[in-house]
Amino acid sequence: MVNPRLIRLIKSLSQTEKAYFQKQSMAFRGEQQPAYLMLYRALVKLEASPEAIREQFSKGRSAAYFPTLCQYLYEQLLDSLHCYHQQNSKRRKAEQQFQHAQLLIERSLYEDGLAKLQQVQKACAKLQYLTLWLEALQLENHTIGLHFMSDGAQRKAAINTQSERLIRLLEQERFYFALYDRLYTHSKTEQSLRQPNEMKDLEIQMSHPWVADQSIPQTLRAKQLFNGIHYTFHTLKGDYELAYSYSDHNLRLWEEHPFIRQERFKDFMASYLNHINWCYQLRKTTQLRELLDGIGQLRPPTSEYADLLKIRKCLYEISFIELTQDYQHFPEVEAAAQALLRSSSLSLSERRLLLYNMTYQCFVQETFERALEYSVAFQQLPSSEGQAYLQRSSQLLNLLIHFELGNGQLLENTCSAHYTRFKRAGQLHKFEALFLRMIRKLAALIGQFRPNYDYEYYLRAFRELNTDPYERRAFEYLDIIRWLQAKQQGCPMLEVKNP
Repeated sequence: MVNPRLIRLIKSLSQTEKAYFQKQSMAFRGEQQPAYLMLYRALVKLEASPEAIREQFSKGRSAAYFPTLCQYLYEQLLDSLHCYHQQNSKRRKAEQQFQHAQLLIERSLYEDGLAKLQQVQKACAKLQYLTLWLEALQLENHTIGLHFMSDGAQRKAAINTQSERLIRLLEQERFYFALYDRLYTHSKTEQSLRQPNEMKDLEIQMSHPWVADQSIPQTLRAKQLFNGIHYTFHTLKGDYELAYSYSDHNLRLWEEHPFIRQERFKDFMASYLNHINWCYQLRKTTQLRELLDGIGQLRPPTSEYADLLKIRKCLYEISFIELTQDYQHFPEVEAAAQALLRSSSLSLSERRLLLYNMTYQCFVQETFERALEYSVAFQQLPSSEGQAYLQRSSQLLNLLIHFELGNGQLLENTCSAHYTRFKRAGQLHKFEALFLRMIRKLAALIGQFRPNYDYEYYLRAFRELNTDPYERRAFEYLDIIRWLQAKQQGCPMLEVKNP
């Protein structure tokens, strides 16, 4: 059996990380491949089963050889990842400079070591790396005690003052982080599992002076956590416009610190994309358009981030079209989506999202054959528990497409299979049960002369179900109410009145 940790680590590697590892593994080896690299390439390709790969590498060797080889490959991959990211992080460079200072001081090269520490502290001040900055100050203080200096007492006093300031800033950051983490955990807990007193306790903590006064947080991280606390709390309370304003504050903070933004690009990107989500949810089309156009002005530090932004921009462009109902530029967006779907850099979860969104937008435009092509491509992907709602919604949307195409017999068989599978898996929610009953009844009328489709009955039933907080999520993936309105009004979904 191949170590599952090794498989997971290999799957997590980006294309550039893979290329770096292989190049590093072959350095100074000529054409002779090391055994661990041969195993890595076999696991990447997975042309044979893991059991067959184990037999291939274990043949004629002791029982301990293959597990040892797997562990060695695992460690080599981690070392390679460390080296790769060491080259692309100013924080890691500062940490390396700190280690160099330690080495110099251990050899009694105090002046050289102190000079290095000054470089470390300068970088830490610029990037607000408080913990490393504090460690550098402590080492400087210790070194001054070892190395007699004429101004040693004054320098020690200045170091102690600076250290106390950094300790206070770190305590502030930790306070904000603890409260933010509690709010975030509460927001991600299912409503049925939330305790009534938890929200009351959170409201009490929100009255703390450090949370009430926005002038108190001093560092960038503290200010971001302050905004995150208010953003999450007001989201829990349903004050979405207020939550949006704090999300906007966070984005403005990044603009004020371009150097740190580039160093912490992943965090910045999360804030940027999160704000796009808020613009979409609150239907702020002007701000959304500005943010989407702004993606092209960003400077991702790696090709992986560039690819991720390209994928996200395509998905949000689809959302923008859906929001504005302006399909003039849909062919351009579809061409971009097609190019991404042909790309090997697209992850499985991103591929599902893109295929589902393209399926739904073609369905809304009533290009049902095209929608079916995307839907079939989605169904052919392997399943995953992480996107269960999306996968189930895709199966239901597929039924609507077949209904529009008049495939009555196929619908009857498929509905029965879905009903059995959902129920057996314990996933037959009220939305799915009502949907499948509706499709089976409507499908039975396909081909009849003047069929009496009772859209009004199901429209009322789904509207009532949409008031159930435990079922509302399904409507976010599939706007069945709008489809029923279109059928009732006898018009395309894009022309529905009062959706």
